[in-house]
Amino acid sequence: MTQRLATRTTLSNGQSLHMRARRGMVVTAVSGAICIGGAPMWPAEQFMPSRIVLLEGEAHVMPHSGWICISALATAEIAFLHAMASESLLARWRTAIAECLRGIRSLRCASRRQSQME
Repeated sequence: MTQRLATRTTLSNGQSLHMRARRGMVVTAVSGAICIGGAPMWPAEQFMPSRIVLLEGEAHVMPHSGWICISALATAEIAFLHAMASESLLARWRTAIAECLRGIRSLRCASRRQSQME
């Protein structure tokens, strides 16, 4: 049985968080926008920086373990979901997609409530 540990943090515009990520960890931009920078890659002898931009409600499953830098492009709340034991890749993707859909649903509900108030 796999246990999961979820944590959240908030970064102001321009702030960065340096941390060690484990393979399979899910990073979700709950609000705002973030950029995840990882170790650079050298495919076919070409240098490629590893950067992923997540907008509000988007999630990313870390493909490998290592040090990452998460930078806030706007004030952002970030959720991390850590797998405490090994699980299949398919199970991790299902979990990430389910979390993404939950975030999208909550954004839709919030926008409906706001439009009804106006």
